[in-house]
Amino acid sequence: MASMRRGQALGLAFGIIVLYLLFFSGSDTDFRKTTESSLARRRGILRGDLSDADLTAKTNRELQMILDKQKQILEPSPAQRGEPNPWASSGASDDDAISVAGRKTMPKTKEKPRYPMDGVVGATDDEGQEVALNGGKAEKPEDEGETMARQELQSILKKSPIIIFSKSYCPYSKRAKALLLEKYTISPAPYVVELDWMNSPVPKPPGEDDGDDDAPVPTLGRKIQDLLVSLTGRRTVPNIMINTQSLGGSDDLAHLHSEGKLEEEIKRMGGKRIVSVERNHGES
Repeated sequence: MASMRRGQALGLAFGIIVLYLLFFSGSDTDFRKTTESSLARRRGILRGDLSDADLTAKTNRELQMILDKQKQILEPSPAQRGEPNPWASSGASDDDAISVAGRKTMPKTKEKPRYPMDGVVGATDDEGQEVALNGGKAEKPEDEGETMARQELQSILKKSPIIIFSKSYCPYSKRAKALLLEKYTISPAPYVVELDWMNSPVPKPPGEDDGDDDAPVPTLGRKIQDLLVSLTGRRTVPNIMINTQSLGGSDDLAHLHSEGKLEEEIKRMGGKRIVSVERNHGES
């Protein structure tokens, strides 16, 4: 009985040596196939008193040991290759490191703030323009032309509850003015603003190239029209505003007139500021 077990042990040792030699004679895929085939042929020799499950587990352990050894030889670690540890940082302390998946650490970055803090002079925005700092918030330099247009617009809106923003040469503006001023009697009367007549120049926005002779000179009328886009969403004229809200353009006005709803809409939008709205007799 003892001699039989010694024979089995010798057979097992011989099998492992054969596996080791086969391992270095080909690729990993060919080696596995060859090994599994060899193990299948030698199963009867290696089995001894082991069950199928125990024999499979033992075989897998032996095979994995050989695979691990091959991997260490073919793929040495960074330390074995003499390469520096990518996670190491000169002068980095434990307080400067953050965990990566709970296993490794890497140094924290100590970048300076991208944007200047309070009190810093010479700050710039994304376009490279100097900005002032107010309470930690960056502010672009004031657009003097826009400020002038805002002040003028506020003054215009106080003149009447109904403002007709127009251009003297525009046929649609002429139609809207004729409809409101001739077909209706409104108190207070609508106030007409001819934007093309407001041609006094205003300062260019900060950062705009003053040396560009081809660039159009900004005018007060153009600046007011730009503001109207922001307020009402309409760039075209006419733009009829009632109590700072846009009624629409010439087509909107003509549609309400043809439906007989213009008087009612003016009263609704104008509220108490509209004293009276009457459609003139004989006007269709």
